[in-house]
This record gives sequence, structure tokens and C-alpha cells, in this order.
Amino acid sequence: MPTPTSEGPIYEPGDVVAVPVRFADMDTTRRRPAVVVSDRRLAEAHDLYWLCMVTSAENPHLPDDVAIGSLALAGLGAPSLVRPVKLATVSGRMIARRLGRLAEGDLNAVLAVIQRHRALFGVAGAPFGRRP
Repeated sequence: MPTPTSEGPIYEPGDVVAVPVRFADMDTTRRRPAVVVSDRRLAEAHDLYWLCMVTSAENPHLPDDVAIGSLALAGLGAPSLVRPVKLATVSGRMIARRLGRLAEGDLNAVLAVIQRHRALFGVAGAPFGRRP
């Protein structure tokens, strides 16, 4: 469960959240699931979150997609994939609500993809999305 603050809830890495997404061919937004991959320090300092896109497993797969193993735990009703290479930065005010949580193994797989891509660009530091 998100930790409440005076500004609103604080979401943790692995939380599956609903965020509004505007599609290029539509005048309206739709709520879509995403996975929090930043830690609480970013939220507490700036009210910002780094999110990975979640998409239907029926869509064409990308090489780094991670299948969500426990849909019930994640709060999703259809087979879905996390796209670790599709990151967005959003204000905490944009997050509509928490849907559920990734299983630990799924979260670790997502963070490993991000860490691997960071290493390709020579980015050093602690593992992504985990507290030192």
C-alpha cells in the first residue's frame, strides 16, 4: 500500500499504477497501467516518478519485454507485459491510483533490463530502483 504524506501517497518500486495517457490520434486521455521503478527519494524530493509502460501481451513483443506472471497481484485482468525500455517521468499528482504490485521476480527482471541498458551507456551507480 502506498505510504500517505501531506502531498499524497508515496508509491514504491514495483507498484502498478494507473496514469492518464493521451494517444496521438485521440482528443481524450485513457487510464493505462504503468510500473513504478524509481524509489521514494525522487517522489519525496520532487513529487516525480519514473514509470515503465505496461501493454497487452497481445501486442507485438519487444526483445526486452517482461511478462507479468501474477496478474491478480498486479491488479490486471488480462495477460500483460512491462516494457522497461519505455520510461516516462510523471508527477505524483498524475497517478490516479494503485492497481497492485509486481511479483518480486517480475520487478527484478524489469530492473535488470534497465540496469543492463544503463551499463551500455556507461552509467555507473547503485542498482536501479533499489535503496543503497
